[in-house]
Amino acid sequence: MVPETIKVYLSESIKEVLEQDAELFEYYKPNQTINKNKFYIDLFLNYRDHFDQAIEMKYEEVKKALPKNLSLQDIGLQNEDYESVAWTITNLIFNVKANYREEKNKVVIKPTKKIEYVLEDLFDDIENDDERYPSVSGYFSALFLHYSQQPRRLREAILFSPIVKTIESAISNKRELRIIMKNTDSKFIVKPYKLVHSKEELCNYLVCEEDVDGQAKTFSIRLSRIKDVSQKGPAHFSELNKKSVEATAKKSPMYVMNGDKEILVQLTEEGIQRYKRSSIGRPKYDKVENNIYYFNCSEFMIYNYFIAFGKDAKVITPQGLRQRFEKFYEDASISYE
Repeated sequence: MVPETIKVYLSESIKEVLEQDAELFEYYKPNQTINKNKFYIDLFLNYRDHFDQAIEMKYEEVKKALPKNLSLQDIGLQNEDYESVAWTITNLIFNVKANYREEKNKVVIKPTKKIEYVLEDLFDDIENDDERYPSVSGYFSALFLHYSQQPRRLREAILFSPIVKTIESAISNKRELRIIMKNTDSKFIVKPYKLVHSKEELCNYLVCEEDVDGQAKTFSIRLSRIKDVSQKGPAHFSELNKKSVEATAKKSPMYVMNGDKEILVQLTEEGIQRYKRSSIGRPKYDKVENNIYYFNCSEFMIYNYFIAFGKDAKVITPQGLRQRFEKFYEDASISYE
């Protein structure tokens, strides 16, 4: 039976990576606090298979190497004990039996129905093979450690692997994508070209094209900003547009190659501090006058970055973008009436 909570003890550095990623990859609740539980659950669900494969491969590697480097008879063991010794060594390599017990570095996971069936399988594995899986807490601790050792762009791809698979399938099959964005729930159809990562931020972006009023606009979308994605009809790039998309993919992908315009945004003091702190997807400004920031980029970039600032960011121009912000906040206020 799955318990109501699972306590996982971590090192301070691992816990710090997890908490930073939960914020960096925008695991927000409706009240804008960090939803750590959803982050832990998604990480477990989307990384477990890869983690188990990594352990299995290391175990086979250790088991194969043991007879060449160790005589069990010399230490009073039999040949059939090689498997047990191999698992002990593998668990040490993956830190499965790490003894972190500091309360301040403990995380508490509250299982949801989404993972109950997977946890039941894990509990069965532990009950039937305690050498391989000493405890549920130890398993989670080792999985979180292995995850934290990956580059940040891979950690993002791990958390959003179902979305990555859909995008890669659409690219391979030359299909359009229907995308729903986080925070705004805005929906649009794009032609996906390539998933790339930025050298500066080590994050992942979908470089794609959208038809706006009969014109093709090339832009990029941060992977963790996508809430949902599904495949649609056939996607066709003209040769001219394909060159534009390729140029975007080669350049820092967070910047758009066309559709740029001058945009003025007024920030409060809190907005200025938030702009300085939040580097992911942050547009670069050309100048600042009286807390008014002058940008030369796409409306899409400004909208997706500043929409969460609320009263601390006000679009001055262009008028069309200003109206989009006004409508979003107006619709949001109606939902609370």
